[in-house]
Amino acid sequence: MKNNEHQEKVEMAKQVSKLLPETKEKIKFYSEVIESEKIIIEEYKKRQNKFYVSKIQKAKEKIEIIKIESGLYSKERLYQSYLDRKLQYESWLDEMSIEVQNEFQNTMETAKKITTNLRLQQAIEKFEQYNTTNLQDKVEFYLYLNQEIINNKTYGKGKK
Repeated sequence: MKNNEHQEKVEMAKQVSKLLPETKEKIKFYSEVIESEKIIIEEYKKRQNKFYVSKIQKAKEKIEIIKIESGLYSKERLYQSYLDRKLQYESWLDEMSIEVQNEFQNTMETAKKITTNLRLQQAIEKFEQYNTTNLQDKVEFYLYLNQEIINNKTYGKGKK
């Protein structure tokens, strides 16, 4: 794995780790708000034809409909933006999961051989005890191992 490519993956992992949970929350928030505002608009429009609603009240509600519809457009764009971002993050995680599934064991074995790095060995031991099934955790640890292997080849006794 090239150092540049690795750095890009690390940056994306940081972004996914930080922003995916927030993105999922925003999607839930906007979907609920959009759904509720559509119901409000629908109910206001139904009231526009009722004889018992005064002209003044109809005018006020018509203004309210316009305000809500105006805001709805921008909320739907934000919602779509968050959906696209979620798809991007999850697609990246899917791609990384294939790489991790194929390379994790070899990478772990290579990292275990770097006995001069006590911090790395402690991290490996802790990760094995943690025994996570969380894909995101495994991807991040895989990238960490790769970084330590690159560092060892570049700066450690493993350099050529």
